Amino acid sequence: MRHNLEKKPLLIILLAVIPIVLVFTIGFAYLGTLISELIYGVAISPSIVLESKNQIQAFRFVQIFSVIGTFLLPALCINYIVLKPVNRLWHINMPKDFKLWGITALSLLCLLPLMYILYALNKAIELPSFFSSLEGFMQEQELLRERVLFQFLSLKSPLDFIVNIFLLCGLAAVGEELFFRGCIQAILERLIERKWLAVFIAAFIFSFVHFQFYGFFPRLAMGLVLGFVFLWTGNILLSIELHFLFNFIQIFSHYLWDDFISEQFMDLSLIAMLAVTFVSGTLLVVLLRLLYRYAQEKKSVSK
Repeated sequence: MRHNLEKKPLLIILLAVIPIVLVFTIGFAYLGTLISELIYGVAISPSIVLESKNQIQAFRFVQIFSVIGTFLLPALCINYIVLKPVNRLWHINMPKDFKLWGITALSLLCLLPLMYILYALNKAIELPSFFSSLEGFMQEQELLRERVLFQFLSLKSPLDFIVNIFLLCGLAAVGEELFFRGCIQAILERLIERKWLAVFIAAFIFSFVHFQFYGFFPRLAMGLVLGFVFLWTGNILLSIELHFLFNFIQIFSHYLWDDFISEQFMDLSLIAMLAVTFVSGTLLVVLLRLLYRYAQEKKSVSK
């Protein structure tokens, strides 16, 4: 799928994105809260303390609606507004070549150690004093998100595991990729002459809106890889695959060992950590280069 945006003024596009996201986010969060209260008998509010299993499940149900309203539906709506009919997201073509899927999956395995080392470096960063309010806000939001995530993952039944995979891996990957790559990056690619700059801006927005200070640079790196995969292949499904697998590996490792792989990586010695980072970084560059060349060959053949 290749995105060819209609030539609409930049201001109109930007003004369309903001209210659409706000309306869907607020509307679906409210709808999810109402339905959750009917199903679970729990009134969800911003100040709720998640103590019981029932409260955690109710809040998780609301989060499903929140992700749909914040990312998935705005992405589809924005596509309808700014994309030509044949290029909208519901006309995605499934990559038929296994090599594209395989190279993308292998790229993730090489990306993981780099993200973990960036996470360790990110934790050592302190912003200048005039950014202290922003830093404090982002750290507070990060602690809140981590606490909620751990509460979701504390539910260990097979059904809860499936629901967590659906929300944290499937829905998150589909919604965020359709929004940040399929919409934001696609719009920027049309408006900015330098495609790599469009990838960087979309990745920056992707990382910033998560409001996680310690995870900003790892998520920025992930956003860049996701963005270039989409730019080179022209198919959002490969970005979704990469995003889904990353989240799945994290969730599955916690389900097995009550710990994330990132924390286990931090237990390595400095020499071992640097060695793994160097090898994985080299392999990542090779794989992304291979993905680029292979994608270009497929495009040239299809023309």
